[in-house]
Amino acid sequence: MNFSQLSPNLLSISMENPTDPPIKLTIFQVIYGLVSIILMLVFIFLFSCSKEYSSRFYTVVRLDMIVNILCYLNTWLAIRLERFPSFIPLLKGLEARIPNSLTITKFLTTAA
Repeated sequence: MNFSQLSPNLLSISMENPTDPPIKLTIFQVIYGLVSIILMLVFIFLFSCSKEYSSRFYTVVRLDMIVNILCYLNTWLAIRLERFPSFIPLLKGLEARIPNSLTITKFLTTAA
């Protein structure tokens, strides 16, 4: 197939600048993530306080929710915030106060 004969209007893909952070996606991820974290914290609280949810199954569910919250927060530190220039001082301050913290968070996102 000769691609030079295709109409330029046949396929149009809008490309964002790969160096710019995708703002709309990030806003969606923040809103979705905060709602999810709030719901998980509510369920952790309910499972912890009620005698009805004292079985080992709900203990595992609580542990899973805690791990999900920690992983979500870790991805923000390790991957997402560095794409925004306004958060670079925050990351530098974190690295200054806790040496190698960013290296550890990046390792935790890739270790499987």
